[in-house]
Amino acid sequence: MKRNNALVRLSLQVLLRDPMKRGLTALFGPGWRAPLLRFSAFGPLVSVLEGETVVLGGCHRYDTLRSFYDAVGPEGRIVAIEANERNVEKLRERVAADRGMRAENVTLVAKGIWNEKRRLTFIANDGGHPGLDKIESPRLRDFSYHKVERVQRFEIEVDTLDNILDELGVDKVDFVLLTINDAELLALDGVDRLIRRNPNVRFLVHSQSPYPGEVVKKKLAEMGYTARSCPIGGSQLEKIYAYRGRGSYAGTPAVASSSSDAA
Repeated sequence: MKRNNALVRLSLQVLLRDPMKRGLTALFGPGWRAPLLRFSAFGPLVSVLEGETVVLGGCHRYDTLRSFYDAVGPEGRIVAIEANERNVEKLRERVAADRGMRAENVTLVAKGIWNEKRRLTFIANDGGHPGLDKIESPRLRDFSYHKVERVQRFEIEVDTLDNILDELGVDKVDFVLLTINDAELLALDGVDRLIRRNPNVRFLVHSQSPYPGEVVKKKLAEMGYTARSCPIGGSQLEKIYAYRGRGSYAGTPAVASSSSDAA
């Protein structure tokens, strides 16, 4: 499977270079990307264009950061926001050691994304499953930690995306990926200024179905977005791709199911 994904990625790097992606967007609007987001190998390649600014919310994986960095190119910018400072330090070390990256094009932020500025308890597992880390709150679902032998609890700073980006001086944003374990509904309460400055910013949200995924899609629709979704592998998680602009019409069919991993 990994070899097949690598071949698919290589083929797409040839076929879906930036001029072609811009042409497809001009012809069909941003919705053309949605069917391809079923496949993990397609994710960053079709999600963003060269030179764009990407916000990665809940970014603990270096390969995710590197894939989006490659997709936006040397003129693009990555803002990676991760609640667990331990993961941020690991990312910082990897970026500094990667001679193929311009470190000045990558901003790393150790904060949780929420609907207000405050301090909250964070649950981080001690094993190899950082994807199960989450903010502890009665407003979020309880997770099953059957994969985890033990967890740590510690306080973190959380804030809205609007406030985080304002503090960084980032006004232009083209694409936002949210992988924040049920906090996505609250995160979407804190993007008013972001959308006002960037009315066509696109979102890719990883969310649990049916809840909170269905509520996320409803909220995005109320914000003026068309949302298309597809399952992530055989799990209850799904990718929700939200966009405005040409092709952003009501009743867009959902993307067909897929057995691929998250992009």
